[in-house]
Amino acid sequence: MTRFFTFCILIIMVSCAKEHQDFSADFQHYDSVLTNTETTIYNDTILTRKILNANVNPKDKDAVSKLLAKCQILCYQGNSAQCDSIARTAIKLAKQNNDEVGNYFANTFRYTANYYSKSDNEAQKVYYEFYERTKKGNPKFHENVVNNLIYSMLGISHDQKFSEYLDEQYTLAKQLNDSLVWCNYYSNKAYLYYEKYENDSLDLVISNMDKALRFCQKGNYQAYYAALFNRENFKSKPNPEVLKQCLTESARYHFFDPNYYVNLLYYYTSENDVPNSIYYYELSQKKLLENKDYYSLYVNNENMYNMYKSLNDAEKALHYKDLSYKYERLCDAKDRRDKINELEWFYKSKEIKHDLYVKKIENIVLIIFAGVLLISFFGYWVFNVGRKRRQHQKYLELMNKLNEKNAVVTPENTGGLINPDYEADDNTKITVEEEVIEKIVNGLKKMEKKHDFLKPDFRLAYVAKKINTNTTYLSSYFNNYKKQTFSEYTQELRINYVLAKIKEDPIFRKYTLQAIAEEIGYREAATFVRIFKKYTGISPSFFIEEIEKDKSG
Repeated sequence: MTRFFTFCILIIMVSCAKEHQDFSADFQHYDSVLTNTETTIYNDTILTRKILNANVNPKDKDAVSKLLAKCQILCYQGNSAQCDSIARTAIKLAKQNNDEVGNYFANTFRYTANYYSKSDNEAQKVYYEFYERTKKGNPKFHENVVNNLIYSMLGISHDQKFSEYLDEQYTLAKQLNDSLVWCNYYSNKAYLYYEKYENDSLDLVISNMDKALRFCQKGNYQAYYAALFNRENFKSKPNPEVLKQCLTESARYHFFDPNYYVNLLYYYTSENDVPNSIYYYELSQKKLLENKDYYSLYVNNENMYNMYKSLNDAEKALHYKDLSYKYERLCDAKDRRDKINELEWFYKSKEIKHDLYVKKIENIVLIIFAGVLLISFFGYWVFNVGRKRRQHQKYLELMNKLNEKNAVVTPENTGGLINPDYEADDNTKITVEEEVIEKIVNGLKKMEKKHDFLKPDFRLAYVAKKINTNTTYLSSYFNNYKKQTFSEYTQELRINYVLAKIKEDPIFRKYTLQAIAEEIGYREAATFVRIFKKYTGISPSFFIEEIEKDKSG
């Protein structure tokens, strides 16, 4: 029995080893096919077209490889619609042949083709399955899976997972010591910083993109210019010449790639170069329409809209904005159809039920919104009524104080009394000679009678000069005897003056707040309103309204 169990364990171990070996061999095969296809794209246009136009027999043992090569070419051409279609065929064929690695690569192309719409749920599921299965297998294959997982999370709120996969990619980069893996790692790290902190992390973003560039330069000329283009776009003020150089160099290796024309269009519209913008717009539109690439069509028209908007050409700006909306709707509609097909909901009863459910949700949201609006309105009304009552109470207290002789309003006690001839307590330290104090008190009384405090230049130096003393003595007098600053003393005089003036003078009540402010020595109405509220607890407008009501009543 023991021998039997030992034999079973041995068989299982051999099977696992064989499976890992098969995975490794299949990955190397497909990786080699795609690498050779990439080299062909850059160096042999005729052979590239031949690969793209060749018919593939499903019974051919290399059928999946040939379909993946087509996908690779279509991706470089920016033909996402056809790439998605051929990738679907490759997935179907790979599943029939139990070719898991071929299925993985085909799904990768599906995801790339559907990247902007984030609609390829099937590909993401495949990535997660292979992540677990390749963890202890081929490290290069596993890094490919990890990189695809990171790529699939860009623009989605998965900060924790993103960071975990990024740490794993760093470990794999050290293990493999491959320049392109390092390039991927630093590029992904830059995107992570930008996703989390946006413009607050531009130094970190650009620093990591610089590291990615150094590795790109060693390993892949095309990746270098793509990374350089991304780094420049991260800056708050990108250099248009660097962008143009990147686009030009990249376009040399991408025959008939409409997406590079889209990028060139972006450059020329940002420069408000109308002739070149129109040329690249027409060039890219034709190819994008053939490919049914609605997202890029939307971007194209949005760029043209922004250019004509900045040029104040409303008619043309509106024309391109209408087209932008049109292609945005078509892009969304395609995305919804893809999701429906994937989930097998494309039959009428489900569609009708879904529409009814959506309407029901919309009605519930509308009712909740109306309820919240009603409660908010009622709460505001209650708060407003209470506020008006409190303000009216403050107004009555203020009027009672004003009706008393020598009333002075203070911020500590609305309507409280302060004696202008305030004397210091016995315990207060005398810092100014008595004759000087007497001279200051008499001088201030004379200036108060003349209403000098209404002058805009009524400041400490001005008063000291008028009563023939210095600012040190005057400041000490206010701090130690009046127990207030000179600024507070001036504000009290002005506010008490304006209160009495508003109460007694009907013509003064007709003045604007700006006119009243200037009358009592303030340049701005806002300053006057702020100080008035500080000393009375109510606004001058409310005080005037209440006085008018009392007088008319």
